Amino acid sequence: MDNFDFDRVHDTMEMLGWGWVDRDTGDYAIPEISELRKRARGLMKEAMVSRQPSYRIATGGFQVDKTTEEDKTYLSLSFVLTSWDNYA
Repeated sequence: MDNFDFDRVHDTMEMLGWGWVDRDTGDYAIPEISELRKRARGLMKEAMVSRQPSYRIATGGFQVDKTTEEDKTYLSLSFVLTSWDNYA
């Protein structure tokens, strides 16, 4: 996570007015960088505990992909603004 640009994510969210709803209070706000890091870390942990060799989880703009090849596990963390695919 040290190489992921959370500042850029935060700046983008500010520019777009993209916030998250606090589940406890119902308030809508742009999250602080510490909250962005916490959410990303939680998604990565959830991906790692999955027994599936290929796994994707996403929320709040973050997407984590896990791929296991030859007994090695790889994680990818992205902040997605838009995407499209035609997978069935």
